[in-house]
Amino acid sequence: MESAFLMVFTYRYAGKLFVKRTGKPVDILSKLKKLAGYGQGEEIELFEELQFEPNVKCVHIDKRLSFEGSKLEDGDIICFQKVVHVKNTKTMRYPDVVSFLEYVHNRQNGDMRKLLG
Repeated sequence: MESAFLMVFTYRYAGKLFVKRTGKPVDILSKLKKLAGYGQGEEIELFEELQFEPNVKCVHIDKRLSFEGSKLEDGDIICFQKVVHVKNTKTMRYPDVVSFLEYVHNRQNGDMRKLLG
């Protein structure tokens, strides 16, 4: 009998959080985990969505730098996910925030082409 490894990913809006410029992401990790319904023992990684159009662009956020040091400003969108500890992420359809946002972007563009074509 073969064994299969199954991971389920859920992407959703977790909420809004106001922080001080001088604060650090590491200081709000427990709040982010609570907003997302993650266990406090779970490790997460953060990404800033820089742009969605015309192409998706995201950068990894160093949790130890201040928000100001990471050049985060009012209204910036921060995406986060559980850290994936899978050696072969090629078997995963969307192993990270960036690949999922690229999928959504490409899907929207494809749907618009169908409507306009």
